[in-house]
Amino acid sequence: MATEYNLYIDQGTTFTENITIPNVDLTTATIASKMRSDYDSTTATSFTITPISLTSGQFSISLSATQTAALLSGRYVYDVIYTIGTTVVRWVEGIVTINPMATY
Repeated sequence: MATEYNLYIDQGTTFTENITIPNVDLTTATIASKMRSDYDSTTATSFTITPISLTSGQFSISLSATQTAALLSGRYVYDVIYTIGTTVVRWVEGIVTINPMATY
């Protein structure tokens, strides 16, 4: 079962969240993360995955200011999965709240 962790993003700003998966070497892993308006939506926004220390299970997920500006304010769902060989693990999931901004 995935860890539940909610994210809060200000519309029109750059967003980065560091993630650590303890005791997992992600050197050979494929990591993916997307957010959608709901789990059944066919439209998704992909987070950029940036390695920090893959041997220590550390990486970040991020969205550019342009990406967050294009999102409507409200609630979305997201998750992060990693694949090593034939093993797929859903590590974290939760709600993304996009907060509207008056200035951007």
